[in-house]
Amino acid sequence: MENQKSPEPVKAIMSVSVHDAKDLLHSGYRYLDVRMFQDFNKGHVESAFNVPYYASVMPEGKVKNPQFLEQVSVLFSKDDHILVGFENVKNVTGGYLAWMDNKSTA
Repeated sequence: MENQKSPEPVKAIMSVSVHDAKDLLHSGYRYLDVRMFQDFNKGHVESAFNVPYYASVMPEGKVKNPQFLEQVSVLFSKDDHILVGFENVKNVTGGYLAWMDNKSTA
């Protein structure tokens, strides 16, 4: 029987405030906006990348984007500090709405 590598434990995603997120962006982090295209196009964080986590919303519920990880992999290297499948993952508490509410703070 072949040696199988044990899966690594999944790390929890840390949530950060909008102010901390802005500091992280200035230090080299990249902002991945996972909202649907139509929401992203209504407004987004400057320099954000958009890869929707959900492909569509149906009456039965949301349908996950089956190419999400592949699309993220094309945009970012594994050394980039971003969301999904990489280390140093951060979630902005309150998401884009909180970002806009705090737009005037640096």
